[in-house]
This record gives sequence, structure tokens and C-alpha cells, in this order.
Amino acid sequence: MVNKYARNILYLLPTRDWSTKERFALRDIVLAKKQGYNIYLCTYEDSFLAKIVRNLDIEIIPFKEHFLNRMTVFHKHFPLSQINKLATIDIVHCYDFNLLFSLSVQLKTENFTALVITQDHVIDKPLQRFWYRPLISRIDSLIMVNKNLKQDALGNLGLPLKKIEYFGMGLKIEEPVDSERIAINFELYKDYFLGGTYVSPEISDVTTLTPLLSALKVLNEKMPGGKKSKLVFISAVEFQSISILPEIMRQVQEQELQEDVLFVATQDIVRAIT
Repeated sequence: MVNKYARNILYLLPTRDWSTKERFALRDIVLAKKQGYNIYLCTYEDSFLAKIVRNLDIEIIPFKEHFLNRMTVFHKHFPLSQINKLATIDIVHCYDFNLLFSLSVQLKTENFTALVITQDHVIDKPLQRFWYRPLISRIDSLIMVNKNLKQDALGNLGLPLKKIEYFGMGLKIEEPVDSERIAINFELYKDYFLGGTYVSPEISDVTTLTPLLSALKVLNEKMPGGKKSKLVFISAVEFQSISILPEIMRQVQEQELQEDVLFVATQDIVRAIT
């Protein structure tokens, strides 16, 4: 439900990935929602982020590709007029630096709309040429995910230090997780070599996992140290919801690895890995 007395925030993140940037955005959205802000999220309708946010009673605005000029670095475009039909936006929070050109131009005359950019990767070249400067100066706050990027932003963007902030991912304190909640008791496999990898819910290319299965096959044929090995796939969601599971199982059966591949679904990824 929209609170007409609350400020409106537009979060802009066209993505289908699930990485640091998306998790950082989700944290920001949840915190802002708890503080009573009216939240709008612009992203791809089929993204994993959209699926999560829908459960938070937040309006999702579908992102559609627009290109202003394919010859420039800042080529992505999102028309703010689309959201202005729904509400007057007080804060635009963007997580894609390639949208800066579009947003800066559209917000040039919007003196009361703040532009916040969250940056999670290195800006690999100086952006201080004369036609970049008005775009960069429109940023009201640049939030760095990694404190090591601050010097990079100072050198390549030329933003004043007072506009740059470092928040970090933060720490969430929880009660210790009962070992019985983890799907597999690894003590049962102490006589094996265990190797594992995290499987993202959004993974769509099974070829990234195929080399691991091939390596497992070779290891168990050679049996170094006299032990067999097991490969552990770990995910934060049930594997039945991951689209490439049938193809993974087909490859497992082809290489006769049914007894050597384990699937672990747990929210406690760190505990499962360690």
C-alpha cells in the first residue's frame, strides 16, 4: 500500500544475475521498505531479484532495453517519464553505471530528485573529459561496495570526497544453525575426498559444471591417496527449481556418477562449505 506522505524511491537495476550487486540492492530495498518509504523497482520481469521482491509487496516496473547511442560508453536508457506517471520520485538509486548518461540528462532540471549510484566494480579508465563532467557532477552520492574502490573513484571520476561513501555488505547475526537442518551430514563421508561448488539459482549454462563432472570421473578412476572423491553441489534453493537440473542428472548418469555426486540445499552456505 502506498503511503502518500512517504518519500518515493526508485531502485533501478536491469539484471538477471544473482551476485554481490543484486544482494546489495535487495538489502537496501528491504531496509527502505521497513523505514516506510514507497519503493519501486525497475528490473527484468523474469529476473531472480524480481521473484524475491514480488513477495515484499513492492511494485515492479519492467525494464526494456533502449539505446541512445551505441557508440558511447553510457548507452543504456530508461525513460523516467514511465515512473513519473505513477509517482513523483524523490530518490533514484541506480546500480548500473552505464545508465548514468540517461539519468543525468533526464534529471538535469529535477533539482529536488537525488541521484544515488552504487558501484561494485573498478572503473577502469579516467572519465574526466569535459563532456563527462556534467554527468558525473549530477551524482549526489556514490556508494562503494568495496572500500578499496574509493581511491579508484577519486582518481577516475573526480568526484569530491564528500560525495563518496562506503557502506559494505554488513554482517547479519543469527542464532547458530542446527546441524540437522543441513541436508547432508558430511561426517558420513569422512573417508572420501570432498570437493564442491555453489550453484546459483539463475545458472542457465550447464557447460560450466560439465568439467567438474569429468574431473570427478578421472579422479575416481585414478583414486589418488587410495580414496574415492565426491562432488558436492550446494545451492540456497531446492535443486528441483533450478532449470538445468535435468541436464545435470543426464550427464551424471552418462558418466555413472550417481553415487559420487551430492546435492545440498541449505541457507547456511558458509557452514556447508566449511
